[in-house]
Amino acid sequence: MGTKRIGLARMEALMENLKRELVMGAGSIISGLKGVQVISTAVTAADAGTAIADGTSFVTVDADSDVNHIAILPTPTPGTIVYLTESGTTGYELRSSSPTTVGINGGTGANFESAIAGTITYVRCVCVSATSWIATQFDADGDESKVEAANDS
Repeated sequence: MGTKRIGLARMEALMENLKRELVMGAGSIISGLKGVQVISTAVTAADAGTAIADGTSFVTVDADSDVNHIAILPTPTPGTIVYLTESGTTGYELRSSSPTTVGINGGTGANFESAIAGTITYVRCVCVSATSWIATQFDADGDESKVEAANDS
């Protein structure tokens, strides 16, 4: 069988039409990375709460000038880490997706939430089980402390 030649223009057209998505299943491993840049997702907190989409890693919260506005963590999937920063200095409330059964630092109950002060620069939430998030917070000069356990006050 002879080899068939194709021209450069045809080769370019074929390359441009390649599907450029990589779908990885559970258990897939990526190694040899030097770093990963995570895309920030903006969320405007609201009185009734605004959910952070599943799969979101870094969130910029706009409290809309109301310390009582609520950002809601994604569905708890163990191993998930969500980082939050606020676009202003108002502060906001942080709630799990199901406050009666999914706790933040051990606090569960109807409408339970954790207050995030306006002086807090950065919050890290780690899902440790299907019913529990552990959250820590950092102020502007790097002091780390725990986020208050979710409560109804």
